[in-house]
Amino acid sequence: MTNPTPTETENKHRKKFVLLLAALALAFVYLRNEYRKRLLGLIVLMTDSTGSIPSSQLANLRAKVLWELLQFQQALVTEMMGRQADTIQFGAALGGEISPSPETQAVAGEVLTNGALGVPFAEVSAAAMVQAANNISGMVTRSTLDKNKSLVDIDKNVSTVLETITNKLSNEAFTQLAGVFTVATVTAVQANPEIEEMLYVLNPQSDNHCSWCASRSGNIYPKSHPVWSQLPAHPNCYCYGLPITTRAGVESNQELVA
Repeated sequence: MTNPTPTETENKHRKKFVLLLAALALAFVYLRNEYRKRLLGLIVLMTDSTGSIPSSQLANLRAKVLWELLQFQQALVTEMMGRQADTIQFGAALGGEISPSPETQAVAGEVLTNGALGVPFAEVSAAAMVQAANNISGMVTRSTLDKNKSLVDIDKNVSTVLETITNKLSNEAFTQLAGVFTVATVTAVQANPEIEEMLYVLNPQSDNHCSWCASRSGNIYPKSHPVWSQLPAHPNCYCYGLPITTRAGVESNQELVA
């Protein structure tokens, strides 16, 4: 029997989730640019007429940079959490629920609280901001000692640090939401008597897959199989389970939601 492939309706639910991630990525970039401006403005205010930050101000530099970055972190958390309800909706729809049941909402909602990979996004992002604050304050301190460094140079360095941290946290947020999507699908499937099995589908947006995921690609597992509780399997894992409906003993990939 040929393995089922996503129907147009099933693709619709998954595509909505992919578009949600794309919108989140744009929101993260917008916030990054806004906080780059705020950090540069902070540095400008601390700079004296010679273009340097007085030593008396350097002691406060890291604390002020960290405060701004923690505001940035909270904005990122808010953006990601704002996508949780839609992610649950799309995942539950793939699992056969026209609207998420209370159980699906509760179980999938716990993913972001506990962290899809064991550590909540808030903790991961806060730790990343502390490291970024150390990098930026250290870089600015060194630049003030180098009279050949201008504010343009400092801005470029700050931008590099923020771009690196935003890319890292974007990937982390995507992985966390992928976990929400999978848990919503699996929870909905558990309550659906017309679905007994699911097909392991590799992330269609990438050709670079880990050996663990690749070895399971195309396999059909019972809906209660522990493999589904292991997704996402690693950072940047967007593999998912495609429900297989069963009617009159015949397996098919009929549409789950009209």
